[in-house]
Amino acid sequence: MQASILVLVILYLAAAALLGRWADRRLAAHDRLPMQWGLNGRPNWHAPRRPALIITPLLSGIGLLTGAVLILFSSGEPNVGEPQILGLLASLAVVGIAVYAGWLGFVMGWARAQA
Repeated sequence: MQASILVLVILYLAAAALLGRWADRRLAAHDRLPMQWGLNGRPNWHAPRRPALIITPLLSGIGLLTGAVLILFSSGEPNVGEPQILGLLASLAVVGIAVYAGWLGFVMGWARAQA
C-alpha cells in the first residue's frame, strides 16, 4: 500500500505542477491574479502571479499529504481495506486538481476580459 500511496502523491504533484506551469506561461502578461470573486462577479483581491498559482494546489496537497501520513503511520490495522483507503486519497487528489482547474478557468476568463 505504501508504494501505491507514493505513486498517487507523485501523480498529484505532477498534475498540479503541469497545470501551474501551463497557467504561468499563459498568464505571463499579468503580474497579479485574482484570488477571490465577490457576488458582483468582480475580483475581491489579487496576489502576485506565482504565489497565486501555487497556493491552491499547495493547500489541497497539504490535505492529501496529511491523509497519507495519517494512514501510513497509524497504529493498528485499519477498519477498511486498501481499495477504500486508496479511493479516499485518490478522491482528495482529484478534487484538489478539479478545484485548481476550476479556479484557473475563472482566472483565464478574467485575463481574457482584461485584454
